[in-house]
Amino acid sequence: MQIWMIYALVAAVFASGTNVLAKAGLAGVGSNVATLVRAVVALLFTWIVVFSQGLHLQLGAVDSTTLLFLVLSGLSAGGSWLCFLYALKLGPVQYVMPLDKSSIVITMVLSAILFAEPLTVLSVLGIVAILSGTYLMINIPKDPDKRQTKDKKWIVYALLGAVFCSLTTIFGRMGIVGIHATLGVAIRTIVIIPMSLIMIKATKQSFAISDKKKWLYLVGSGLCTGFSWLFFYRALQVGHVLAVVSLDRLSIVLACLLAAVFFKERMTKKTVLGLAVLVTGTMLVVF
Repeated sequence: MQIWMIYALVAAVFASGTNVLAKAGLAGVGSNVATLVRAVVALLFTWIVVFSQGLHLQLGAVDSTTLLFLVLSGLSAGGSWLCFLYALKLGPVQYVMPLDKSSIVITMVLSAILFAEPLTVLSVLGIVAILSGTYLMINIPKDPDKRQTKDKKWIVYALLGAVFCSLTTIFGRMGIVGIHATLGVAIRTIVIIPMSLIMIKATKQSFAISDKKKWLYLVGSGLCTGFSWLFFYRALQVGHVLAVVSLDRLSIVLACLLAAVFFKERMTKKTVLGLAVLVTGTMLVVF
């Protein structure tokens, strides 16, 4: 197994923890406020890593083009978070995550155009399998009272999150050329904070989080985010975009298992089948 695969798998583990902890911390908390807390924690964590490794000495190597792509990646990441957390607040984890991860189709097209990554028959079949698995997993119950599915707005926000997620990856890959991936992540994360503050002011959400457990969940989600990003972008710097993004989709498997344990989200036969098809598709793309 190549080193970038290990990085991508570790990133997927932390990504699953990120989303489950965020879901636990969202009850009674504005999604934009939750985004701000996560961003601040991730920002502090990544810059601690930057200074501890002496990567701040590379700041002089960040030219205007690199900075532009990192800012665009940060804006896309902020948009992805804001949409994803709002979707997660409205819908169950096992439905929102697969839809959000459907961003792989956009990523596939853009990586082929911008980075000249070859599209083989196996990779295309893998993408089809990933989308098929996603469709099976978001088979929503007809009873509107089941599992928070009455309000379907989460579908729109999850899809918007997927678009922004893809742009985050593409711009991020462009922004870490010539600098260490960790430094790129740290610079990019700065952009998310003002975006969150603007959205909080626009939506008039309260900053008050009285429950200490909510703080713990959101801080834990922010730390997992930081770890996930550091490993993901290190993998992205070494491996192919499409393969790295595909491995990242495996976070859905662990997230669904954790959601079943902690949120009592029932996994139907179609959900399990969808997970199996999704994992199969991932393996086809990667290998």
